Amino acid sequence: TDASHINIISPDQDEIMVQGGGGIEYSEVFVQITDNTGNIVYDKPYQVKFKLTGSPTGTTLENSTEPVTKVAESGETSVTIVSGTAPGAVALLVELFNIGDDVDTDTPIVTVVTTPITIVSGAPEYGEINFSVIDMAPVIGGGIYEYPLSVYLEDVHSNPVADSIAVYFQIR
Repeated sequence: TDASHINIISPDQDEIMVQGGGGIEYSEVFVQITDNTGNIVYDKPYQVKFKLTGSPTGTTLENSTEPVTKVAESGETSVTIVSGTAPGAVALLVELFNIGDDVDTDTPIVTVVTTPITIVSGAPEYGEINFSVIDMAPVIGGGIYEYPLSVYLEDVHSNPVADSIAVYFQIR
């Protein structure tokens, strides 16, 4: 039968780092074109249009700021999402068209919106350490005091670094 659904396969890398963050900066999202019974449609090619509908600054599809259209020859195709300079969720619009349809003006066979990837901040680059002398409290035992301490860390693009990062202090 003809295509009626788009299945988006969860990417292996569903978290990528901001550019320059020191980790993987791209991920590939695969889609399968299926009929009403869930079978992949292998015998007929289709056009698949990918468009970012909400993403952090600088995020692109295959290094292009424009929507990307691909032909699915065997019921499957993919697009590469490249991270930008800010963290956040990446919203992707995927539309399915017949071969010969105008992807800019014709009505798609089916439309799917998903958030397959999250861009996370990079490794700490800058930081600020604050402590309060006013809130200092003596500890029983002579000469020892407790100071409230806070740490704020940013990556190279001034994005806040994710929580749960181990921070070690050495006071001299």
